[in-house]
Amino acid sequence: MHTHASPRAAVGFLVHAAGLARDALGPRINLSMPGVCCTVAEQIAALRRIAGDRVAGRIRRAEDALVARIVAGWPERIEARRARALGFKAESSFDEIVRIHIDEDRGGTFVH
Repeated sequence: MHTHASPRAAVGFLVHAAGLARDALGPRINLSMPGVCCTVAEQIAALRRIAGDRVAGRIRRAEDALVARIVAGWPERIEARRARALGFKAESSFDEIVRIHIDEDRGGTFVH
């Protein structure tokens, strides 16, 4: 289970960080950004809710050892309490991330 945020949120993180006073961060200037924590199955369910069974049905499981090794090294369940307390915001659901992708990266449309 990993944490995700849209490119829109990532840009928002950078803009928000640029506006923070240095002393607001204290001695630790590194932060884990907030996002939506979900499994791949939950991501597919969100896609299905928004784009339908036909679109979600195009997904095929394919094992890839290299990708599995990379993903295994990613942190899980990032809570980002400190970042949230500093005002960083991300989406509240993976459905929202899918909608943003369709609207901003796909021009509001997709092949059904």
